Amino acid sequence: MGERKAALVTGSTSGIGLGIATAFAKAGMDVTLNGLGDAGEIEKIRSGLEREAGVSVRYDGANLMQADACAGLIEGAIGAHGRLDVLVNNAGIQFVSPIEDFPVEKYNASDLSGLRAYQPRREPNSRHHESAQHDSRTGHQ
Repeated sequence: MGERKAALVTGSTSGIGLGIATAFAKAGMDVTLNGLGDAGEIEKIRSGLEREAGVSVRYDGANLMQADACAGLIEGAIGAHGRLDVLVNNAGIQFVSPIEDFPVEKYNASDLSGLRAYQPRREPNSRHHESAQHDSRTGHQ
């Protein structure tokens, strides 16, 4: 413990985050995975990566929407690996919906600056939305 470099990658139970975590493990780094998903599938991913790369791979299911859980995630990674050299903040919330149907609570939970740039004005009893959108290509709203 503590001799190899260690990485923590949030949102690493699938997709890009898993790809990043896999690359770190194959490069000889101990890795902490974090993200959502089926516990059995995550364990298969974790144990397979650990076996294939020959490094320590652990999983922490901390909910990143809770500040205390975030602190515990960092402390857990350091405690398990003896150090933390790399932190990749990859986690995000994905919700797919037409903008007029996008639930406000999902909008508020997201931390996507591109989405925050668009805030529709909702009128009672109407699905009509207006927004002052700026087209950077033409300079028009």
